[in-house]
Amino acid sequence: MKPFAALIAMLLAGAVHAGSPVDATLTCPVGGESFSVVETTSCSLQGRTMSFRPLTTCDFITQLPVCPSNGLPLFQEFSDEQVAQLTEFVGSAEFAPLLELPAWQRAYQVAVKMGLSGTPGAFGLLMNAVWFEGESLAGNTEMTARFMDEFEIEVARAEPIEGAFLRAIVAYFLQTTGQPDQAEALLTQAKAVPGIPETLTQYIAAIENCRTQMDQFACQPNTPFTP
Repeated sequence: MKPFAALIAMLLAGAVHAGSPVDATLTCPVGGESFSVVETTSCSLQGRTMSFRPLTTCDFITQLPVCPSNGLPLFQEFSDEQVAQLTEFVGSAEFAPLLELPAWQRAYQVAVKMGLSGTPGAFGLLMNAVWFEGESLAGNTEMTARFMDEFEIEVARAEPIEGAFLRAIVAYFLQTTGQPDQAEALLTQAKAVPGIPETLTQYIAAIENCRTQMDQFACQPNTPFTP
């Protein structure tokens, strides 16, 4: 899972296809419990928020399925070997404290246990935590530090334009958490990348305009970003 590899293509997407909710049944790989989730037959990107969370025609879907009884987040397909590892882990005292974490952050900790730290998937889990659990993540210094560590790994392997987008997105997060100087440094790096698209230039400008007025509605994480 590499959540930003196709970012430019998504931003330039054409026709919008409305999604339709579809009930589906999943089976937890640990314990065999079945439970219902909401999926969709189609989905299109409609825009982004100030946090750069995608706005889609299928925002109603179950973003991250979680096994109801044992709390295991199903963030990927697990191999037989991984299921065996997770079966032992979910039943351990080590897993119990993770139940206090919101689902995306819990999923990241499970991924770390599985040896996936430093992968695009691990970064993607914490990026979703920024988008869907922003206040909780910002209030957890350990998880915020983990996010920044994963970001540094991800941006180092990204293509230049993708890296510029990543820097801007994380700059906005830092700005929301009261770290404007660190945010400004990332925005300066993003602007220095040759050939960044106009959408990114406008997004950077929007972030900079919010620097001293983060409490305004236009600067809130879930406010639509309009290029």
